Amino acid sequence: IEIFPKTVVCLNLMDEAKLRNITIDVKKLEKILGVPVVAVSAKQNKGLKNILEKVDLLTSKKFIPSPIKIDYPEPITKAIDNIVPVLKNILNEKISPGFIALKLLEEDYEFIKSVENNLSVNITSNQELTELVNSERNKLLDIGLDSERIKDRVVSHIYLTSEKICNQTISFGTDKYRMRQLKIDKI
Repeated sequence: IEIFPKTVVCLNLMDEAKLRNITIDVKKLEKILGVPVVAVSAKQNKGLKNILEKVDLLTSKKFIPSPIKIDYPEPITKAIDNIVPVLKNILNEKISPGFIALKLLEEDYEFIKSVENNLSVNITSNQELTELVNSERNKLLDIGLDSERIKDRVVSHIYLTSEKICNQTISFGTDKYRMRQLKIDKI
């Protein structure tokens, strides 16, 4: 979602969730994520048509995605926000400039090269962008955030956001049922 906002989230194995007395509020999840969400049971061939309908909504612009924004630590967010305007001119809406800014701060050049090759954009040879990324990275280094610590903080915030979303959209059956199911699952 963060990379390509025009995304349809497919929740598969809904039949298994039902067996385990797990309920997912698909409408609420869709609202929180800001992209279409479809509940599917592929094994039973249920909900597959709905995927195509949601894709059609996106491509016909009847559903304008407004994807959830992960709240990263303030210094990282500030660095991303400073880099995004330059990236917007380079990427031409092919991929999220915020995500690419994050990958540049993390020094994930393998990913950046892949984006350059697959989307025919030129990121790493842009002098203005290189100087800006180096400047922002130095500011982060000054407060103890090297590329590895940036990655750690980003993953932590993604995990916390995911946990919060799960707590808001997923409910489980009775504790008695869950305990029995956990015992069965261990076998």
